[in-house]
Amino acid sequence: MPPSAHKVVLQVAGKGLSTGVSIEVPAAPKSITYVEFTLRGGVLVATTWTSSSPGP
Repeated sequence: MPPSAHKVVLQVAGKGLSTGVSIEVPAAPKSITYVEFTLRGGVLVATTWTSSSPGP
């Protein structure tokens, strides 16, 4: 079965702030994709990066 993309959704609420972000993360064979969320000026920003998996 081929790898399939994943949808990642994050919503944050508190102290008068309510924000969210939704991204689609592509899947790649023999790779690990990391997702990091940062709150900048009341806006969620998603960053992704990929590294190789040693796998079989």
